[in-house]
Amino acid sequence: MQTILGIDTGGTYTDSVIITTGTQAVLHKAKILTTPQNLRDCIARSFEQIPPPLREQLSAVYLSTTLATNAIALRRGAEAGLILIGAKPEGRLPTSLFRVMRGRHDIKGRVIQNLDPTEVEQTVDFFRGKAAAIAISGYASIRNPAHEAYVRNVVEERLHIPVVCAHELSSALGFYERTVTAVLNARLIPAVHDLIRSVKAEMARFDLSIPLMIVKGNGCLMHEAYARLRPIETLLSGPAASANGGRYLAKARDCIVLDMGGTTTDLVNVTNGDLQIQSEGARIAGWSTRVKAAEVFTVGLGGDSRIHASATGEIRIGPEKVIPFCRAGTQYPCLLQEIDEIYRSQAYDRFSYHDYEAFVSVDPDNACFAEHAKPIGAALTQGPHTFAFLAEAIRLPNLHAIIEELVRQGRLLRIALTPTDVLHVTGEYCPWDRRLPAQCLAMFSARCKTDTPRMISLIQQTMGNAIDRALFQAALYFDRPDLDFTQNDAVEYFLAQLNAKDTASNLVGAYRLQKQVVAIGAPAVSWMRQAGRKLQLTVVVPPHADIANAIGAAVASRRQQLDILIRRESVTAQFIVYSPQSRTAHGTLAAATAHAIRSGTAFMRRLTQNPRLKPDYKIEDLEIAETGRESPIFIERMIRFCAAQ
Repeated sequence: MQTILGIDTGGTYTDSVIITTGTQAVLHKAKILTTPQNLRDCIARSFEQIPPPLREQLSAVYLSTTLATNAIALRRGAEAGLILIGAKPEGRLPTSLFRVMRGRHDIKGRVIQNLDPTEVEQTVDFFRGKAAAIAISGYASIRNPAHEAYVRNVVEERLHIPVVCAHELSSALGFYERTVTAVLNARLIPAVHDLIRSVKAEMARFDLSIPLMIVKGNGCLMHEAYARLRPIETLLSGPAASANGGRYLAKARDCIVLDMGGTTTDLVNVTNGDLQIQSEGARIAGWSTRVKAAEVFTVGLGGDSRIHASATGEIRIGPEKVIPFCRAGTQYPCLLQEIDEIYRSQAYDRFSYHDYEAFVSVDPDNACFAEHAKPIGAALTQGPHTFAFLAEAIRLPNLHAIIEELVRQGRLLRIALTPTDVLHVTGEYCPWDRRLPAQCLAMFSARCKTDTPRMISLIQQTMGNAIDRALFQAALYFDRPDLDFTQNDAVEYFLAQLNAKDTASNLVGAYRLQKQVVAIGAPAVSWMRQAGRKLQLTVVVPPHADIANAIGAAVASRRQQLDILIRRESVTAQFIVYSPQSRTAHGTLAAATAHAIRSGTAFMRRLTQNPRLKPDYKIEDLEIAETGRESPIFIERMIRFCAAQ
């Protein structure tokens, strides 16, 4: 029986939980605000809240995170350079900092153009001082990684920065997808290293000499050393942990796990007790990758989504994430006083915009602001202010447009009304200040020419409709991942019909979601009461739903998998082994198989950091029977390795 600490670092909260693998009892749980600019702080507070006797019993730390997903979705991360060998794949790339050099293999791994060492050195030197990490991607590198390996050595010798080879991240065909995966991986290296360093530092502070494992996007665990090399594997780690936790707590084998966090709502497909894996690789923020990850459908709807009104008065929620007034009122007492004065004087009657919304600078030193925006930075040096205050104090032309641009650039954070604020007003969820949300909701209601009770009802209805729409879209996506909702008029029609109040259409339908929905995340418990009626849902809210992500990390599988391919070369009749390390030729299938097993075992030992590991493996042959032949024609042999860490 082991005692596991599960930690989930989300965009809003960092959750932690301690469970025992034998009794499956929850011994401790905590929820801490995530501090993205200083991850060490929220990780430290998570460890400090653990009772010392429990800390001494810990056997391992399992970590899940949305860090990679959020960094890609928000277009953040380190500046990555890209070296392409042999060609440039068709399609847009995640970086504009790239160079193409000569050197090429064919699809069978044979050299058809050698590298030029001088060109390699000149290309590598181009990135000096420009890139924080380098991705290398060569045409057909999965059939022969020699060129990528050579260039990697030159980068390490001359630049001394992290470097990633595309063949190490995927064994699947698809030059473009491998290239995108390699670039995104390079961008994520510094951020994921920082997170791991933060956790390791706290483990050292409390003398915890125990394993640290990271949840991958497919719900399984990897060793921290492996995660440092391949942080892209943490893509969709958070949603995978959510699904693990949801199915575990609800004891459900067939379900859709709906996890509403602060930023997004993630829906994950679970069938026969297993997370369904995206066969072609995860797709995030428009990028197609070769990362094996859970089937996840994500919408920009969360507890911290901005509630605002359109020009026509329509209530809208999200997708922008903001700081809720309830939290800001606790963090910034001066803002509480400022909005209180606006509310008492009824100055909001003169507002032409969401002037009660406030803004706080991410750089109190005012160093990141362009010259024309410096007055805004100076006004926010001591803390946040409302737009109404800034407009009066600065009187800057186009102030609204400038502030919105600073928000898009991430230099200012918006403080606004959110679903979490509404729950504070209704009394369903009140960990923070309640007075400020009540005042802001009243001002928002007045601007929309209604009262607070009616506005609460409208927001509840809007949230319920948004969740219904997300469930409908997720079910379509899980059934037909090739279907593009944005380009399909028929799908949009049925989505509109789902929430239509009155319809004069000839076609009327009803929808039923066959799987039960397991709702987790602190906000989901309240908002799911408003959703699901039109889809005839069965909704389960399990115990500990508020920290299900951390529980999902703690109960993640410790399996690792690897596939090695063997094919016969048509010209030489040799058997070629395509392993993650190399392309090797052998005279017989038996010799090729023996080499593949040795190579796969060595790779799995590095993967698990276990030098004595003996992984299980199975051999799958693809053969074709031909009329007139006694024996079938050999096509390929796949050796599939599997091991528990």
